[in-house]
Amino acid sequence: VIGATAYNTKGNTAAQQITVTVSAQQIGGLLDGASFVPAVAPGSIVSLFISGFSFPTAAAGTIPLPNNLGGASVTIAGQALPFFYVSSTQLNVQLPWDLPAGANSVTVSGGGVSATTSFNVVYAAPGIFTFGTNRAVAQNQDGTLNDVSNPAKAGTYATVYLTGIGPMDNPVGLGQATPSQPLSRAIAATEATVGGTPAYIYFIGMTPGSVGLAQADIQIPPALAPGTYSIQIQIGTLATGLSNAPLITTN
Repeated sequence: VIGATAYNTKGNTAAQQITVTVSAQQIGGLLDGASFVPAVAPGSIVSLFISGFSFPTAAAGTIPLPNNLGGASVTIAGQALPFFYVSSTQLNVQLPWDLPAGANSVTVSGGGVSATTSFNVVYAAPGIFTFGTNRAVAQNQDGTLNDVSNPAKAGTYATVYLTGIGPMDNPVGLGQATPSQPLSRAIAATEATVGGTPAYIYFIGMTPGSVGLAQADIQIPPALAPGTYSIQIQIGTLATGLSNAPLITTN
């Protein structure tokens, strides 16, 4: 209970009290770390939105990623998850590759308190990373970041960065950097479109040297007119296998 009393120059007073309820620790949701939708796949980078904890803001500085950061830990079935980032409101971690499909539970702990929630796991749930106003995080063939000032030429390849691409032909350890040899490719059927036009995927798999990060090397349709278009990836046949649709620019 918080109380306050006000006084004026004539000696009059006015008092007011309010009751503040401090909520228990909570996990508001576990979402895809790129698209922030609730569908997540094994091995994904995910974000947990939390309240009631007092974690410092910190980012992991080493690979393999740490299983405890800023005093926070996240576990699924007793398995500690590796951290990318921690704050008092958001945790970014990688999910285990062997998570079963369907309902799972996750626990956040730290400072002697904890919270648990359930979430759903699907076979593949691609989420394309974004920046700015719904721009896809994509590199043009010359290595520049695709934006309105650096469009991709029709017929060239753009590397689109994402997470949640599902099982791999060469599994990577949890929290570990993906090796450059052998490459780790998605094993499910994949398709891509740019502005609704089918686009050829040269490669889709984990990004060497990174943790949990995937990439799709997609050819911009040769006949596509200059403009700004949505880019979208489908993995498998389920609705949850359809990615978000951020924007890239072509010329």
